Amino acid sequence: MLNSEDIIIDLLTDSGTGAMSSDQWAAIMKGDESYAGSPSYRKLERVVKDIFGFRHVIPTHQGRAAERILFQCSLNDGDIVPNNAHFDTTQANVENRGAKALNFPIPEALDPKIKVPFRGNMDINKLKELLTGQLKDKVAMGDMQSILMQPPCCRIFQRSSFPAWALGCALYMEGGIRCVELGGMMYGKDPKNNLDGELLRLAIPRRTYTESHMKYVAEVLEYVYRHKKKVSGYRITWAPAVLRHFSAHLEPILPAKKE
Repeated sequence: MLNSEDIIIDLLTDSGTGAMSSDQWAAIMKGDESYAGSPSYRKLERVVKDIFGFRHVIPTHQGRAAERILFQCSLNDGDIVPNNAHFDTTQANVENRGAKALNFPIPEALDPKIKVPFRGNMDINKLKELLTGQLKDKVAMGDMQSILMQPPCCRIFQRSSFPAWALGCALYMEGGIRCVELGGMMYGKDPKNNLDGELLRLAIPRRTYTESHMKYVAEVLEYVYRHKKKVSGYRITWAPAVLRHFSAHLEPILPAKKE
């Protein structure tokens, strides 16, 4: 686990980690954060209901926590939840209820040779087949999440060696850039999840980095690409049963020594 002070550019997540605007700081200064019945909450509730038309509003600190509440209320054992590409903790929350998370990404999503403007669509034909087939009554809800392009410089060794993970390690070692793997390490335990690509997510937090920072990231990516033959694969030495990419131990696969 990396310490934040050891990171130069942190692209791990955009989940509320960016710098706040002047309006947000002002709201904190003027806000009444009483234990119960605060006007800050009533304002939030009123705006959310006005925009979305929801009857009930339950604030949570993060999307994964909201999913857990939603799935506890909506999913039962044996239910099915189709998605373009389940995020790791979303899939864990689904499966924790005994439901099945199915991924239906479009074929273009995982093929870097095909140029498309957007790779995050769901495969409508597979979804239609599910909704009209024998398991249609098991579909409890649907979901849509983001998906990114496969990094071509990773395809220098087999997926069992976790190439996207290796690229992420190379970006940190060469430039102090932290990002997150969406590939064999995160999803590889389930051969039926239809996500056989090697993806690397560089999430840009809002109001945090400048154009110069992004140019630096591009320069490091270019450097790693030019030296891609020096990037080694990785093997797992220990992993937990659930969400292994959070706390697994890995070691680099060093090339065999020539006799």
